[in-house]
Amino acid sequence: MNQQEFLINVFDYSKSEGFSFLATDGEFEDPKRLSGAKQALVAAVAGAAFGLLGSLSSGYMKETDKACLIGDLKRMMELCDAVGIKLSDGNVLIRLVINADNVADETLVGRFAVVHERAYDFRKYAMSLMRSIWNDGKLPTVAQVIVAFSTHRRAKVFSENFADKCKHTAIWKKVYTQPWIVDLEDEDIQRLRQPLSDLVSRGSDKIKAGFFRKR
Repeated sequence: MNQQEFLINVFDYSKSEGFSFLATDGEFEDPKRLSGAKQALVAAVAGAAFGLLGSLSSGYMKETDKACLIGDLKRMMELCDAVGIKLSDGNVLIRLVINADNVADETLVGRFAVVHERAYDFRKYAMSLMRSIWNDGKLPTVAQVIVAFSTHRRAKVFSENFADKCKHTAIWKKVYTQPWIVDLEDEDIQRLRQPLSDLVSRGSDKIKAGFFRKR
């Protein structure tokens, strides 16, 4: 599979998951938000789990400032070939795609560090639960960075020598940057994720089928 076919598949599959992508001309479809009813349910569950204090301190998601969100996505777009976002579960999922064929491995490591730094700007779009004097209770912000290599050899070298340097975790702020290494020649994906989730292979087969769908 070539890079263009892969990118189209990522767009199509991600949109079916609820992602909205920033177009190259700046156009952007408003992402779906967690409904008011679901937010109330999440707040009620938090109250039941943590007591009245938890219920009272559960914060609802504010209306998205579209211009601000587009600005944040454009800053991410400086580091990748495509960027989308999903907000419909209360947390923030950012999905970036990089055609890595002509990008040096060390450069990619540096890009991941900048992606992680800029991911903090997206925390304001997440729902808050259990606010306290120690933190704002924001649900996680996760940047999934898909680096696609056309050859198995290049994907293998990056995976073995550089991928682990691209994985960033800020536990207290709940900001995670996760490399997804794609081997287009062998049509395979390696996902490095935050602690604990590495132990669970959620939806791997479905993602692989969507990313490598034959047209």
